[in-house]
Amino acid sequence: IGRAGAVVVFDAATTASSSAASYSFTHTTAGANRALVVAVFIREDSTTVSSITYAGTGLTFVRSDLIAGSVRTEIWVLAAPAVGANTVTVNLAIAAESAAISVSVTGAHQTTPVANHNGATGNSTAPTVTITSAVGRLVIGFVHSMRNNTDVQAIWHDCHRDRWHRAPVSPGYDTPRPQKLW
Repeated sequence: IGRAGAVVVFDAATTASSSAASYSFTHTTAGANRALVVAVFIREDSTTVSSITYAGTGLTFVRSDLIAGSVRTEIWVLAAPAVGANTVTVNLAIAAESAAISVSVTGAHQTTPVANHNGATGNSTAPTVTITSAVGRLVIGFVHSMRNNTDVQAIWHDCHRDRWHRAPVSPGYDTPRPQKLW
């Protein structure tokens, strides 16, 4: 995440999952120079995200990564999201098992909140991707992991604080709850 001032700082993260074409959840933002990043993990590769809104304002598509015949991940962003508890609505092209993670930050650049992005696909127990960053920026990474084609794990990394977070998102689970992994 590109910075507006001295440093970009993690604010909050929220997760949700569904098998519907559209679903909503509440995310709370606070602070100055905010940005909201939403990653959507789709169990099937045959659908895409049509749109995402936060408090009724549309997010901008950043990137997608696809493993044919398996899974798709999309990342969307919004600069200057509304302050407070508001609704994130995820709209898919067709109904599919999916999960979403919303991450808000403060100190983000308000014109171009995403400074750089990169992605990779594959089958590995040690996935990697390289991204260029700079002092004061925040790198947020998302990993869509499937074990035995039955259990989906959404994993993201707050590099600024060097914290890993994980949320089980397979259908049938209650709403995923982020877990901090140190």
